[in-house]
Amino acid sequence: MHPAVFRAFDAWVKNFDDAPYVLKEAALLFESDSYKMCDYTIMVQAPLENRIRRVMQRDELTRAEVESRNSHQFSEEKKTKLANYVIKNDDVQLVIPQVLTLHEEFLSLVSSQ
Repeated sequence: MHPAVFRAFDAWVKNFDDAPYVLKEAALLFESDSYKMCDYTIMVQAPLENRIRRVMQRDELTRAEVESRNSHQFSEEKKTKLANYVIKNDDVQLVIPQVLTLHEEFLSLVSSQ
């Protein structure tokens, strides 16, 4: 990642000194090695077909363009191994209960420090 992005995040996070925790969203968190600057990581996992369809709709790309992008990223398996937590976004399991469970766990981690 570009150093300016890191500086911007560092400046932004200072606005939340009283927050129990902050989250950083980054599409290439693992590929850029910036996950090493995080206390914990969350992998949002979805089936490949769902991801392709969602990106095609969101970015108005062809399937080939999405597949090309995907080929330059770490595999789901590799990212899952690097993640501390996994949220399943597979249109079967509800996402919000998984997020709330993680929220409670993070609050618990903070209160135990």
